[in-house]
Amino acid sequence: MKSSQFLKEYDTQEYNDEAGMAKNSLHTIVRTATHLERELGDNENLPEWVQEKIAQIKGMMVSVMDYMISQHEIGHKPEVPEFNMESAYKKYEDMVNEDASAGASSSGAVASVSATLGGNTKQLIKRQESYSNQRTKGGPVKVKK
Repeated sequence: MKSSQFLKEYDTQEYNDEAGMAKNSLHTIVRTATHLERELGDNENLPEWVQEKIAQIKGMMVSVMDYMISQHEIGHKPEVPEFNMESAYKKYEDMVNEDASAGASSSGAVASVSATLGGNTKQLIKRQESYSNQRTKGGPVKVKK
């Protein structure tokens, strides 16, 4: 038998009952935790090292649980709707116009920028895109007056 063939057989044998071994360990953990919970008095003082060990076990179990949940959710990803630029422009324009017409004090900056541009939201959006592109490219940010 070739060594590579032996390794393939060894690998398949090694990973045959992972879930069974994990479940066996979990049953032991549950049995031990149940016993400890029964033995522990309500007002019993525990040494700090005992409290720390229990906290570590809890943290490790939560980490494993989070991992398993995320692994099972990978196949069930919710559908994300496609981004529609026209719809985004429309919603942004409505928001700016609503704030500008309401004269809300909390959104005064948006209203004043919109008023400065003469209500031209597309120009405001293009300026913002230009600013964002310059920031992501690491270039200097110049504001046109």
